[in-house]
Amino acid sequence: MNVIHQIKEAGFTLELLPNDKLGVRPSKLTQQQRDYLTVNKSVIVQQLQIKK
Repeated sequence: MNVIHQIKEAGFTLELLPNDKLGVRPSKLTQQQRDYLTVNKSVIVQQLQIKK
């Protein structure tokens, strides 16, 4: 299961913003969720770029 799928399964929507920034909805994240996104950001950005 890829990282984006796991995030969507958790009820979040991801969007690739300019300069490889991530938009996440809903924006209320726990610190653990923020840490997960930070650690996996490069993989998430790659996967979102492929989907474009």
